[in-house]
Amino acid sequence: MLAVAEKSEPGADTPTAPQTAGEQHAFLDLAKNCDWAGVKQAIVSNPTLVNVQPAGRWSALHQAARSGSTEAVQMLLASGANP
Repeated sequence: MLAVAEKSEPGADTPTAPQTAGEQHAFLDLAKNCDWAGVKQAIVSNPTLVNVQPAGRWSALHQAARSGSTEAVQMLLASGANP
């Protein structure tokens, strides 16, 4: 079962935005390949990745729904994905 991505403590050294389009595409490639453990790890490292859609790509939530993984959908929603 996929656990919810942990939220950082206020003031923690957490990135405020994805730094590059390459980072965003790499994150979405994890989702496209249904690597939900990798997606979770990326969100824990940088929570702002959860809603990225560079170049109009499907979001991680779209990919989770497409794959039929209710656990991944729940994890992404709990991590702040926009429904």
